[in-house]
Amino acid sequence: MSNSKECVIRFINDLYSRYNYLKIRYEYIEEKSKHIIEILDDSGSTENNIWEIKYDFSRSIKNEYAETILFIDQKSLTKINCVDFEIGYDCLKVEIKNTFENFFKQINFASDFNNIDYKAGENNYALAA
Repeated sequence: MSNSKECVIRFINDLYSRYNYLKIRYEYIEEKSKHIIEILDDSGSTENNIWEIKYDFSRSIKNEYAETILFIDQKSLTKINCVDFEIGYDCLKVEIKNTFENFFKQINFASDFNNIDYKAGENNYALAA
């Protein structure tokens, strides 16, 4: 049996596969057992109203896991602070983030500075409070 986060991520992937113009971000707040899903529709399409899909899914999560789901959009006062999962956003941002992460993983600060021999002299001074 999967946990609620896996179930929500499967739901998001399924929703995005049907409506691939959506931008979806997700955050789970463990202390409150709350899932926050932000769904942005940049297509301007008002014909595709997915409120029934969202309602049915939130009821199933409430019944199966006793947790709540809050669906938000760009007008909501609630904002996502720490993204656990996102889909539909510009791939360039993800590539840049991964590039920086890989760059810093390649730097080994400990070994880079171990070979440098700096001496301040033979005196050993202690700091006084």
